Amino acid sequence: MPAKPFYFVTIGIGNSQDLTLRAHALLKSTPVLIAEELKPARKLLKELGRRFYEGEFEPLRKEAYLFAVDENVSAEDLEYLRSEVFPRISEASYISGAGSPLFEDPGSLIQPCLKGFRVERIPGVTSLGALMMYFPSRLKSFSMQGFLPPKTELRRRVIREIAKQETPTFLMETPYRRNSLLEDLQHILPHWKVVFGYKLTTADQKIFEGPILEIARAVKDLPKGEFVLLIYPH
Repeated sequence: MPAKPFYFVTIGIGNSQDLTLRAHALLKSTPVLIAEELKPARKLLKELGRRFYEGEFEPLRKEAYLFAVDENVSAEDLEYLRSEVFPRISEASYISGAGSPLFEDPGSLIQPCLKGFRVERIPGVTSLGALMMYFPSRLKSFSMQGFLPPKTELRRRVIREIAKQETPTFLMETPYRRNSLLEDLQHILPHWKVVFGYKLTTADQKIFEGPILEIARAVKDLPKGEFVLLIYPH
């Protein structure tokens, strides 16, 4: 008997219409949807017209079963999926809060439960790809750091290593550490430039490009919101 499919589905990073046809079809048809965050998952499913329910799994119901797996998921919840839900379904999907699953999200926590499934990954829009479209010149190579260490000294150590490499580098950070990150970048990389993407693909999207010192001042008072940045030598 062929293995059942389990899909890691990439959704939009801000604009819910940035779904591939494959992602749209799976979210409309998969009987069980595992979500990193329930609030955006509920909103997306409602926009798609997909009926769903939560709580106790009922295999005969026609609506999608929505279940949360976040960074605080309990061993009991994972066992419930593994022993009570997964043996009774033909396929399932995992969706992150935004963008591609498994990058800095809890999707990896569910992988030990997927014995008997064939894992498939459905690509789509990413913050990296969206921001790179605004790079002011031809980008031949870059490095990716993702989220830097939250502790100040460790974060500064990584930034100093980036300075030595002199390579365009993609960074991510949580909204509440935005200004502290930019302060560190100003002190360690004062002559570098940055492409700063704020709330990408949403109605509130803003793109800033220029010297780090100028951009840090320009974004200092922006309301808290998701952002990514690409820093590069002058």
